[in-house]
Order: sequence, then structure tokens, then C-alpha cells
Amino acid sequence: MSNNKLRAILLAGGATLGMAVTSSPVLAQALPASAAANEEATIIVTARKRDENIQDVPLSVTAFSEAQLAASGIENVNDLANQTPGLSFKSAFGRNFDRPVIRGMSSIQGAPNAAFFIDGIYVSGPISGYNLDDLERVEIIKGPQSALFGRSTFSGAINYITRKPDNELRGRVSATIGTDGLREASGSISFPIVRDVLYVQADARIYDFGGQYANIVDPAERLGRERSRSFSGTIRLTPSDSTEIVARVGFARDNDGFVAATRIGRIPGQFLPVASQVLFQGVDCFLPQFSGLVTSGRPTATTRTRGYLCGEIGQPNSYGANSAEFRAAGFADAINRNIFRASIQIEQKLGDWLVTGIAGYNYRDQIIAFDQDYSDVRSLGRETFVREGGKDKTFELKLASPTAARVRAVLGGYYFKDQDNAKNYSGSLAVPSGATNRPFVPGDDPSLVARNPVSLNSVENYAIFGLVEADLTDRLTVGVEGRYQIETIGLVGTSTARVGTTTFTRAINQSIQYKTFLPRATINYDVTDDAMIYGVIAKGNKPGGFNANSFDAIFDDVEVARFAALGFNAFREENVWSYEVGFKSQWFDKRLTANVSAYFLDWSNQQLTQTAQAPRRDGVIGAVAFNTNIGKSRVKGAELELSARLSDSVTLRFGYALQDAQIKDFVSDDQADLYITAADLAALNTAAPLPPIGTAATDPRVTARLAAVNALIALRGNARANKLPRVPLHQLQIGLGYERPVSSNASFFARADLAYESKRYVQVDNLAWTGDTYNLNLRAGIKFEGLTVTAFVNNALNDRTPADVTRLLDPQQSYFRPALRAGEGTAAGGTLSSITIRDFPVSAPKRRSFGVTASYAF
Repeated sequence: MSNNKLRAILLAGGATLGMAVTSSPVLAQALPASAAANEEATIIVTARKRDENIQDVPLSVTAFSEAQLAASGIENVNDLANQTPGLSFKSAFGRNFDRPVIRGMSSIQGAPNAAFFIDGIYVSGPISGYNLDDLERVEIIKGPQSALFGRSTFSGAINYITRKPDNELRGRVSATIGTDGLREASGSISFPIVRDVLYVQADARIYDFGGQYANIVDPAERLGRERSRSFSGTIRLTPSDSTEIVARVGFARDNDGFVAATRIGRIPGQFLPVASQVLFQGVDCFLPQFSGLVTSGRPTATTRTRGYLCGEIGQPNSYGANSAEFRAAGFADAINRNIFRASIQIEQKLGDWLVTGIAGYNYRDQIIAFDQDYSDVRSLGRETFVREGGKDKTFELKLASPTAARVRAVLGGYYFKDQDNAKNYSGSLAVPSGATNRPFVPGDDPSLVARNPVSLNSVENYAIFGLVEADLTDRLTVGVEGRYQIETIGLVGTSTARVGTTTFTRAINQSIQYKTFLPRATINYDVTDDAMIYGVIAKGNKPGGFNANSFDAIFDDVEVARFAALGFNAFREENVWSYEVGFKSQWFDKRLTANVSAYFLDWSNQQLTQTAQAPRRDGVIGAVAFNTNIGKSRVKGAELELSARLSDSVTLRFGYALQDAQIKDFVSDDQADLYITAADLAALNTAAPLPPIGTAATDPRVTARLAAVNALIALRGNARANKLPRVPLHQLQIGLGYERPVSSNASFFARADLAYESKRYVQVDNLAWTGDTYNLNLRAGIKFEGLTVTAFVNNALNDRTPADVTRLLDPQQSYFRPALRAGEGTAAGGTLSSITIRDFPVSAPKRRSFGVTASYAF
């Protein structure tokens, strides 16, 4: 920790204590009764499919009201994570491929372990660009929520609750201008058309951010550029006191540039002199040992390791992406996304009972352009583009008993279907011969490789769910919940790959079904009217699926069969049992809220990433990533949340999370490659020699070799006792707000929010990691009647810790190493396989920025 960062933390803590002390001589006296404090402390959430005071819910829930979102300047998921203990959100790919980590349950590839909802409706696809201006509140529900929320809430759920129009005329307009081309304007208005019967609301937002990093190969493209346009409308109908109908539609469009990311081993403008040489520029440990032999113009190694980076990974000084080539090919943006969402909710009271029906429809269509070698050079097959999108529909019907009864129940049915768009495709730009050894120059052909249709995924889920809760005494309550679901996952279509003038195809028709029961039990005891202890036991489930790339027509039948033999064509569902105890309390007439929880997660069949080297039909040999079930992990953790009104002028929010996420059993091929020695390989070849190329998969020599290889990998590749990647052990958040009248109709306000995260490992081997992060945001301004003017500084400490780091390869530097499995070898009679040196792409964080926002509300 640097002296400057340590000083900033100490200053924030000192300012907190100083304001508390100067606000009143005695803390207890500084917390007198206040109607405003009571209102702020009472947040209604729907964490259990019904309206409840957040302090009465026997779950760990962090919630932000509309006022809190505005006061803290929370505009996206990253901002939410910076103020929520137990939630971490880092993105290596801009506003795409969202990966929230709740309670240490990280995922690297495939579906995320936590799900987003809008008004209780599951959101498929990215949500990073969603406009938070139209929200009434946000709920972050931690721990498995599968019993009531269903699929993809393996580690938790994040629920956005939108505002509803009513009889009041309300409106708000806001404009922001800032550094790095930040321009934003938003507005909303709601009013009754027929009082007490029909109401409408409209919200709109325009957002532009120019990016913060220069592109060393394309000065016309500023890296990190973002652009969004969104609109939503709401109609609310209350034809009687017992009926409410709310219909909502929304449209959003995102056009983002290329992200600021680069391989740390890449030196811009440098090209390798001869193919027989290998330069170790991005790795400093586990270097390959070369024999001095040259095979097909490339050196030959005697070991499996291909280099690694050990220690903390810093921030590169320059970034490059071949965006000009994508523009010439018709891809003006790295992300071109359109999203349409529609929903309707009907509530009907039947006496004291409540029937709620929800229907939702989402359509998403996006084209992603990606320079996958993260450098200034051009590499065949790595300037890729993909069109991905789909449509999903959700139906839910539930019946809730009276909330005041001693025995309460909720019973519901659920249906969800998601289907990929038939127009989806993938492909890559054409790269001139020899382009891997020089940059793109005028006259090169920017045309596309054919846009190949991709196989289509589908998900269909039927479920019934319920909750029964009973007050055994005036203070003791127990509850049981459960969901039974049947989910069918399909992969259907034709994979097409064109190599030169030849087109290859492969028909795909795969299907798998899961039938699962997901229970949860809770118990809570009211120690006082404002203090509760609780306990939770819950099972979470994340469905399995298929690795579509294992069927890709770019690979020949031998490779596809090898993927299947290695188990890479599909992955199983994963499960977790969660055990949690907690204490929720409010003090000094609700001016102080203190909540603490501790939990243990027993996680099995965890889905993470394995890679395999695979020769393609076009001659490219690279790493192919697959989802696999790595084994078992366990997470132990604790969370603390405090919020207080220290005086009429000063508010404090404090959060801390401990997340000790450890692997219990996981065998990784990539880790095994690092630790397999030349002696290991010699012993392996003696005990079970590598069969010649073309030996049938059923041949005893093949099965004997595979068994021996698996035993060696299990010995050298087990990551037992290592920490899970992308999980900070410690999180700390401190938010301090100050507001004081300066006249009869004006007030001054200021706020500081500091978020700290400890280092995060890049992969399960725990050899490389990112450093600690310190994000300090400052805000100050004046409120004058309905007008608010705010000046802000984001990332005031200008923290430069990488936003994320990915393990990848250097496509320019290849060599041969000893083959392990039959069919892997491509040279020397099948005993050698082609491989590339390791490298690590690093994603840049957002730098310090300044701006001013003016808003007017009526």
C-alpha cells in the first residue's frame, strides 16, 4: 500500500470521526429521534416475492433507495459494487460479458453466477449500459436465491425496481459535462391522465463518453469510447382499489469503441526476426526448456511449460487495437447493441389475498468486433466479429396470503424460454499473407472472411415454487421455501467454416434436461422490536450446458472427437449449499442501522475454464477455451454494514466483507503443464508410449496412454488449497455525506465514497494477481429549491490498478513441445504438438475524471 493511498484512507476515517465528534459532544446525543431518519431507514424490498421491510427479511440484502442512488452518484453496476460489501464487479471487455461476483463465487467463462432482474423479470444479456435514472430502488440479495428467483441466481440476485407514476405531476431534467468527452442528458416526467385511474411516465437518456486512452495504431479511435441512447415508458392503471396493472416498454442502444486492453508481452512495432527464435517478453517464470532442435522452422522444447508471469501485474503504458481494419470492413463500433424490453404486471386483491401475474419479453441483438490478440499486429483468425442475440419470454403467476397472518404462504408457477436469433453469425477479417509480421498498410485487403452462421442455443424452464412461514411465538418465526424446476437446454444448427474456397459444415443437434429441487429454510428471532437474529440454509443450482466451440466446423472430425473424449463438449450443472447466520439491528430511533452476517458455502461441480490446443482447418493453432466442472470449492465469509445519521448534517455508510474462497479439489491441465518435468515425461513415455498418428481411439495403447496422462495431470495439476480467481479477500467501503442549509431555500452538500478491494488472482494457479484497488469519488454542490448543481471527481486518487487480467497467448511466437495425449501431436510422428508462448492481456481502469451536473426536479 503506497503512502498516498494509506494517507487517503486515514484522512477519510479521520474526517468521519471528526464530523461525528464536532456534530455533538456525545454520540448518543447526536442520534436524537428524527422523522427523516426513520423514513431513510425504512426501505421496502421484494427479496422474498412480497413487500417487506428490509430489516425484517432473514436474508442478507443491501438496498439503495432512489435518493441514495442520486446522492452517491451511482450510475452503473460498477458504482453499485463499490458500495456493496460482498459484491465485486470488474470487466475486461467493456460493457459486455458482465461478471458480477457475489460472496466469492466467481465465474470466468459461461453464464455468470448472479442474475439481474428488472421488476422481478430475469434479464438476459449484458446490463452494464442500463439507465438507473428511472429506478425507485436497487436490491442486492446475497446468497443462493434459487428457491424463489430460480435459474442463474446461484450466488445472488440484483433486482432493479422501477418507479411507478401516480397522481402527482413529477419531472426531472439533468445535464452533465465532464472530462474525456463526457456528455449526458436525461429527463423523466410522470403525471395522471385520469386521476386515481390512469397514469403515465416517460424516461429518456443520452450518454456519450469519449474514452481515455490513445490507440497507438489508430489515432482516429479513442479506446474506451461509450455511447448510449435509451427510452422507456410506463402506463399504470388502477380501475379499482383492488386492481393494479402496470405495463412498461423500453428501448436502449449502445455503440461502444474498442476497450483499452493490451498484452503485457507485446512491444509495439517490434516483429520477430526469424521463426526459430522465441523471446520471453511477457513471462518471467516457468519458461520452456529448449533442446536446441528446430522442427519445421520452429524450436523444440523438452518440457510442457510455455512460460508464465509470477507476481503482481501492473498497468501497461500503451494500448493498441486494429480498429481501422474493422471500420474498413464495415464495423464502426466494437459493440453495436439494440435491446427492447416489455413487461406487464397485474395485481388483484381477493380480500386479504393477493394474486400477481407477470409477463416479460426481451429482445437483444448485438454485433461485437474484437481484436483478440490485444496488440498492434494483425493475426489470422483473431480479428473476429460475432452477431449474437436472442429473445426470451417470462411468465409468472403467484398467490400470496395475508401478510399479517401468523401463518403466511406464497405459491407460484413460472415459465421461461430463451432462443437465439436465427440471424446470428461469426467470422473474422481477412488478413494478408505475412500480416502477422507487420502492421496493416494501405493496399491490404480489408474484406471479410465469410460470415458463418453459428449453432443456436435455447433454454426452456418450467417451475413451481412456494414459501410457508409461521410465527411460532410473538418473536420466533420459521420458514421453508422450495422450487422444483425442469430445464431443457438445446444446441441446434449447422456450424459453417470457410477456408479459402472450401466450405466445411457440421450439423449439430444436442439436448440435455435437468430436473432439480431447490430448498431453503429460514429461522429468525426478534431479540427486541429493532433487533433480529436469523439463520438460513439454502441450496443453489446453476444449470449445465454445451460448449458450442467443441462442435465448430473449423475443426476436423478428429479434433471434435478428441474434444468429446476429453469431456469438453458439455459441462454438468453445479450446486452449492449455503449456511448463514446474521444479526440485524437499528438503534437510537432508527438513526443507526447495524447488520452483520457470516456464511459458509460448500460448492461442488464448479464451472470454470479449461483450455486445449487445437489445430484448425485454416492452419491456425491456438488455445480453445471450454467450460468444465473443476471440482469443489468452499467459501467462508462475513459482511458488516453500518449506516448512521450522525447529526442532522452528517450521514455515514460503512461496509466490510471478508471472502475466503478456497479450492478444495480441482485438476487443471494448464497448471499441470507448469509443473510437469522432463523426468515426468520420460517416465510417462516409458510406462505408456504415445501411440502413432492415426491409431484408433479404441486401441488399448490409446486408452492406456490416456489413463497414464490423467494420473500425471492429477498429480501435477491439482490446485487444492489455492484461492479462487477474481475474488478479493477483503472489501471495504466508507461513504460520508454532509448537508447543511446556507439560507432559507438553499443548502450545501458534500460526499466522499471510498471503495477498497484487496488483490485478485488471475487464475486458479495463484501465480499472478492484480494489486489492491482504491477508488475514491468526491461530490459537492448546492441545492436551491428544485435546482441541484453538483461538481464531482471520480477516481480522485487516479488508481491505475488493472481493471482485469486474462490469461491468453502470444500468437506470434510458436514452437513445439512434447505431446501428451494421442492425436494431440502434429509433428515428429505425432510426438510433438505446436504451442505458443503465454501472455496476459490487461484491461485499463477508468482514470481520474472531473465533471459538473445540473438537474432540476419539479
